[in-house]
Amino acid sequence: MLDDDEIAETVLNVEDEMDEDFDTQEVQVACPSHEKAFRCLEVALKWLEWQEECDP
Repeated sequence: MLDDDEIAETVLNVEDEMDEDFDTQEVQVACPSHEKAFRCLEVALKWLEWQEECDP
């Protein structure tokens, strides 16, 4: 059985390993193309026009 100090050391070691793994991974941000963003905006505007609360 682990005592309090051993538990704390184990948790800190796991957190350090997780931080190292995150640092080595490349974080990629996915951005839509201009065409896809424009099409999504068109769909959103059409949807908004069809809403009853909307006054065209």
